[in-house]
Amino acid sequence: MRNLRGNRNFIALLTAQLVSSLGDWSTSIVIPVLLYKYTGNSATTAVLMLCRFLPALLANWIIRGLQLRFLNPVAIMRVMDLIRMLLFPIFIVATAPWHFYVLTFVTYLCSAVAKPCSLSVVKLCCESDDLASANNLLGAGQNLLMLIGPLIGGILYASRGAAFVLVLNSATFLVSFLILLRVKVAHSGPANSAEEAWGRHGLYRDVLRLARSYPQIVLFIVVDAVSGFAFGALNTLIPAGVQLRFHNSAFIYSALLSSLTGGMLIGNMVFQRWFIRFKLLRVYLVATSVALVFFLLSGLATMAALAAVFLAIVGLCNSMQDVVLATSVQAAVEDIRGLTTVFAISESLAAVSVVVSSALLAVLLQKVSVTTLTILVFALATGGCVVYCLLHRRALAT
Repeated sequence: MRNLRGNRNFIALLTAQLVSSLGDWSTSIVIPVLLYKYTGNSATTAVLMLCRFLPALLANWIIRGLQLRFLNPVAIMRVMDLIRMLLFPIFIVATAPWHFYVLTFVTYLCSAVAKPCSLSVVKLCCESDDLASANNLLGAGQNLLMLIGPLIGGILYASRGAAFVLVLNSATFLVSFLILLRVKVAHSGPANSAEEAWGRHGLYRDVLRLARSYPQIVLFIVVDAVSGFAFGALNTLIPAGVQLRFHNSAFIYSALLSSLTGGMLIGNMVFQRWFIRFKLLRVYLVATSVALVFFLLSGLATMAALAAVFLAIVGLCNSMQDVVLATSVQAAVEDIRGLTTVFAISESLAAVSVVVSSALLAVLLQKVSVTTLTILVFALATGGCVVYCLLHRRALAT
């Protein structure tokens, strides 16, 4: 941690991420409110949420194309910041639902491209012993802004209007771009044949290479996607369960979401204080197991306070999962093009898991109770993780 304080490249990266995330999370509540204001139809906001998840499926192809043009991860992040800086003010004049859908899809596509790049830049900026602390700091900053950003956005929206919040978000991306100009990394393009192999022969070849060369990393990614089926289901199960079980559902729903996000922030503190010294794979598997158990308990809880505590523990474990996954991939994959590709594949699989679970449960809720669905999702996610780990015991032993 002490080494990071004097690491100018990492401090610049961290600052840029915090500034842009503040604007992003501030507008996360404003754009759905604007859309509902124009349409009066809650179904349009559901489509908007879909437009936030789907771009991660395409991020890998965008990254591959940009890397083949010899753009390093920092340069790609700068391009994504400039695009978002230009797009967010257009929301001010958007009036039709499809305007919001297109703008949301493109801005979140930029975010989906920038995230794998930022994780690759961490490896370029930091020594191997500092990777876990660096990822944890980035995660803590993101989780803090996820917690307070919507509140700030709501206050600014109520006092200054939507246009002010959207222009402010645009300005944060300009500031982020300027800060990223200070990040100087050695990597400027493909340096050897190994790097050139990544991204030049199609996604299928990249996935095969990943499976053959990094079996333990594949285990991390697959378990993350399979367990993510349960955690993605929370998008559907929490609001449905709150409406069925509790009075004053709007307040309790917001309280449960705050508990989940607050737990993620606490998880970063707990990881840095107690778990950073342990073997990463062990921490990951324990965190995943505990998160799945408390996911089940949160879905069965009949008291709002208990559900909030259980969801906080889920969030705590989820944040540790994220840090361990990022650190493990950074430590295993040497070349930067391959590293960015692996992160993009991981993000795509996680997005598929969330979209499938959310859509499937939205349909099943018409016929199956929340309690039954919670148990079913827990069984599928836990069983899938256990079966995959048993089939790949060698990866666990490496």
